[in-house]
Amino acid sequence: MAAASGTIEEGETYDDNIVHEIEEEIGLTGLDLTKGPKEFIDEGKHKFFAQWYFAKVDKNKVTIKIQEDEVETYEWVSKEQLVKDVHSDQDKFVPSLSNSLKLLGIM
Repeated sequence: MAAASGTIEEGETYDDNIVHEIEEEIGLTGLDLTKGPKEFIDEGKHKFFAQWYFAKVDKNKVTIKIQEDEVETYEWVSKEQLVKDVHSDQDKFVPSLSNSLKLLGIM
């Protein structure tokens, strides 16, 4: 969930940006991405559009190489565990995650 994200530069598309950010932030290339919904997020101080993308990844066949100055930590969790974690410890996640999970049909 939200494994990589970035800000679109002038002349760049959402599609270009996500491929670049996935490679830069978590070291994955060649993913078969599916475009999901686009949403407007208002976190008070921060307001932005988010374009969601999905990819299935076999965690036993990939090597994650995080960009330490961009990614604090990562872990593999099921959808069910993510929902449970969001309900029990919302401070662990960005403020908009609950609404995004609802939009994506996960919560």
